[in-house]
Amino acid sequence: MKADVRLRIVLTAALFLASLAASEAGADVIKNCVTGETLKGTLTDQKINKLVVFKIEGGGTKFIDPAEWEVIEKDAPAPKEPEPKETAPASKNAEPKAAETRAYVIPISGPIMDNYLIDAIEKALKEAKVKKANLVIFRMNTPGGRVDLGDKIIQIIQGIDWATTVAWVQGDEKRSLSCGAFISLATHKIYMASGTIVGAATPFRVMSGSAAVDEKMTSAFRARFRSLAQERGHPTAIADAMVDNSTSVVQVFLDGKQQLVTEEEAKQMEQEHKKEGTFKRGKTVSKPGKLVTLTSNEALEFGVVKGIADDEKALMQEMGFSQYTIDAADWLPDWVEKQSTAAKETIEKYRSAFNLHMDQAIQNDPRHQSYTVKDLNRTFADDGKRWRHYSDLCLTHLKQCATALTQLEKMSKDDHYQFAVPQEMINDMKTQMESHYQQLMRERNLRQMP
Repeated sequence: MKADVRLRIVLTAALFLASLAASEAGADVIKNCVTGETLKGTLTDQKINKLVVFKIEGGGTKFIDPAEWEVIEKDAPAPKEPEPKETAPASKNAEPKAAETRAYVIPISGPIMDNYLIDAIEKALKEAKVKKANLVIFRMNTPGGRVDLGDKIIQIIQGIDWATTVAWVQGDEKRSLSCGAFISLATHKIYMASGTIVGAATPFRVMSGSAAVDEKMTSAFRARFRSLAQERGHPTAIADAMVDNSTSVVQVFLDGKQQLVTEEEAKQMEQEHKKEGTFKRGKTVSKPGKLVTLTSNEALEFGVVKGIADDEKALMQEMGFSQYTIDAADWLPDWVEKQSTAAKETIEKYRSAFNLHMDQAIQNDPRHQSYTVKDLNRTFADDGKRWRHYSDLCLTHLKQCATALTQLEKMSKDDHYQFAVPQEMINDMKTQMESHYQQLMRERNLRQMP
């Protein structure tokens, strides 16, 4: 019997000690096994002569025998916060979560002919980063333009590693052609509004006021176009046919999956899979002799675009975003126009200055004042003062021509002015000025000026 009592005491004490080890500050309720008395307070780990110290709620202390008391209620410790699970870093091209989506729209509208558009896009992207955008939408509304500018824009888009990029063909132009299609292929995803078209991107070289297709240029451009399509997962056969009108494109199905291939590739696939019965020929997308231009419905069918969206809300829904904010570089078109207008005015200012002073130089040339080369060897009554006067005026205006020409030459080397100040124009102006100056100096040397 004594052994049973001792065992009970040991087990009860162990239970108390376990409760004490797990306890935190709070209210505990204990009950006397004999009398039924209950106490509310806090168990401690302090012991005196095998008695445990119990601090009574409201004040006071009681020494209890673990063999005579049991714990009937104990404050449970606060549940621990689950440790965060490690997650794999998101791919830079991954779709942003709906709750986090911040979109920024950059309009590219009208002919792409101005280097200030490059400046504006870079400025807009800085603004997009400040606004923490993770989706950049290029709203394409252009008939195309200069290939060199299109290539610069593409390089900028390829450098965006902090957001998903989207081309959205939408606007009054209802198209994204030429280098507009080129730019669109540089984005991760393409969407189009109803009734819009995309394609027709053969490069032309403008010479002497006329445009001609350069075979070497076309070949290089086609390779660049195809590379962009491969990089972003767009159909490469369509990209080829947008640039080269000698290319054909056929829709085929292999094991039920659509592919876009050339006519030659389609015939080869048909022979290879004839026995299996897994090959099926679809539509002829393009025949040789015509550049590919696709409507929005055709582009969707052939997998060039991801969806049709007429407005921003529809676009975000097509991309699967229900919660989002949209900012836009609405200032961009006006800013480009303002900078371009200022540049044109500056060019015109110096070109007009050159023409004005050249006209004055010609008017003040002594030969226009009834003097001939023979007259230079004569002795004038006024000792040549009048001849010298006009000669000096002519030189003064020629110096002003040189000043204006220097400014125009600087502009011709600046990307922002280069296209508007062709080198041919600079060469013609320089020839005119130097020819007049040299002739005047020869005549001055024939008559030694005092």
